[in-house]
Amino acid sequence: MTADHQSRPAPPEALKSEFDWISSDEVAHFFKYHEPWYFSSQFERLSGAPLADWDGAQSMSMTTGDLIKVSTDGEKYKIGPVYYTSG
Repeated sequence: MTADHQSRPAPPEALKSEFDWISSDEVAHFFKYHEPWYFSSQFERLSGAPLADWDGAQSMSMTTGDLIKVSTDGEKYKIGPVYYTSG
């Protein structure tokens, strides 16, 4: 399952409650996936297999996370879930 999202301004209430660590002079790319707002720099860059088709990942728990693929112009994002397994 993946979803395509375009960056857009986060509402001021989300910035105050969820992103108070971002300074006002930073250029930010926000998007909403399911319920929470995301800031594109929250994702860690990926390199190599097995997730080479994705640009980054963010862990949500010990066994789950979200993947991000950024368009060449940096304005659109493809988001998908990832489930970590051992073995």
